Amino acid sequence: MKKILNVPYYSQYEDVKDEYWKPRACAIVGVKMTLDYFDNHLGLNVEDLIKEGVSIGGLDENKDWIHEKLVQLLRNHGMSAYRQEFISLNYEYFDKLLNIGILKIKKELEKENPILVSVPRKFEKEESFHMIVLTGFETSDSGEVKGFYYNDTDYHSEAEGKDIFVDIETFKTHWRRLAIFVK
Repeated sequence: MKKILNVPYYSQYEDVKDEYWKPRACAIVGVKMTLDYFDNHLGLNVEDLIKEGVSIGGLDENKDWIHEKLVQLLRNHGMSAYRQEFISLNYEYFDKLLNIGILKIKKELEKENPILVSVPRKFEKEESFHMIVLTGFETSDSGEVKGFYYNDTDYHSEAEGKDIFVDIETFKTHWRRLAIFVK
């Protein structure tokens, strides 16, 4: 079975005007895609969201977006949103929490709610992290998750960056186990 939500696509390179923000706007562009999916944009553009995000203290000392502030930004625009981590220092629970996270993501997508998640750019090992919007999933005949579809702002066009498929093993390996759930 395959399910893909019709989440609009925006590029952090084409839809962000300020050159300074282009390489650092993935999270805010993801917020914009999510707001527009739910039709809660109130005419805001990406620059408005960047300004608001900065004004609420949304950046850390490395100029990375703070997930809790992204949640606040979504709430400021009428969304019910929260962040959740699927992490444990106890390795006994490590895999269990990962699987709980995967199932929760699938369940939220079934309810037609996109999810913001943190991964390395293009699912490769890197020092910097990147936010994508999960837009769908694919399951086997037995109901096992085979992978997720996502919108990635790190492309210049919708043809390149909308509804890309990542297999479940790659996702499990690179997902930072942080998610922002939105309804």
